[in-house]
Amino acid sequence: MNIEKRIFGEIKGVKVYKYTLLNSNGISVSITNYGGIVTDLIVPDSGGNRRNIVLGFVNLSSYEEDREYLGALIGRFANRIKGGIFTLDGKDYRLACNENGKNHIHGGIKGFNRVLWEAEPAERPSGSDQGKITGSAKMPGNGGVSLKYLSKDGEEGYPGNLSVKVVYSLNDDNEFKIEYTAETDKPTPVNLTNHTYWNLSGRGSEKIYNHTVKLNCPQYLEIDEDLVPTGRIRPVENTPMDFMRSRRIGDGINKVVGGYDHCYILKPYTGKLTEIAEVQSPLSGVSMQVFTTMPGVQFYSGNFLHGAFDKHDAFCLETQFYPDCPNRPEFPDCILKPGQVYSHATIYRFQAK
Repeated sequence: MNIEKRIFGEIKGVKVYKYTLLNSNGISVSITNYGGIVTDLIVPDSGGNRRNIVLGFVNLSSYEEDREYLGALIGRFANRIKGGIFTLDGKDYRLACNENGKNHIHGGIKGFNRVLWEAEPAERPSGSDQGKITGSAKMPGNGGVSLKYLSKDGEEGYPGNLSVKVVYSLNDDNEFKIEYTAETDKPTPVNLTNHTYWNLSGRGSEKIYNHTVKLNCPQYLEIDEDLVPTGRIRPVENTPMDFMRSRRIGDGINKVVGGYDHCYILKPYTGKLTEIAEVQSPLSGVSMQVFTTMPGVQFYSGNFLHGAFDKHDAFCLETQFYPDCPNRPEFPDCILKPGQVYSHATIYRFQAK
């Protein structure tokens, strides 16, 4: 496995790097330690042509100005917390309402998408050659990059010092894996994800309407006008939300107010790595399977994209706990306590048909 390290820019005099992982099948993925952002993911299509299937920018300054979370790591809490407030152990915690002044979203004003992460080679099984990241270092096995960050007590209003580690890896089975771990010294909500925007036809090629999607999720969370869960769980059957069988995004997107931006619920949820989604582009023949240990996935059809990219240019599949779960005791528990380890993984597997 090859890993290349190149300077991507500077922030306040500190160098920012881009790390590119390349497997033997011609798939490559590039990550920057600013925000843990996936900047590029290139795969061969059914004709052998290489296509970049994620939205991204060519320079660091564009990511500093970005408000769409392109490719970024999200934390401490992905998605929305209603009113920017939650109560934990009898104490109220107030967070920034950084979404239209109403709700807290994606970790706050300076979430994990806007911090510099400490990068190093990903750990390998005992006895393997650990290697070093250099200009074009060759690394054995399932090579990857490990990103670490300490979110201090009180950062963005959250309690506890949270030590976070995220490992990006790519193997020769065409699997791009993201592994998240975290530990805390005080109880705190934790909900980490990645906000990559996908277009399997290729960046800038076409809208996503012809992509076919299958979600192994018989239910979804109903949302209010501010896109926050009402607490009601709805069946997808016989509605425009139904992707239990593979179908075009374009078949139902205009039947859903505002487009898709909903948390789908995996059933049954076991906590083990399970296939939650499969997407294919008829134009490129590229397909992507998504496996996760998380109970839900936010399917977002890029409804608010504007500027460098436009509405419905791409979609997101953000594996995660349910939105607003700190305020919903009936939802899966997202509170990490001292002595526990937050540990979740998501795999994206690619092929061309």
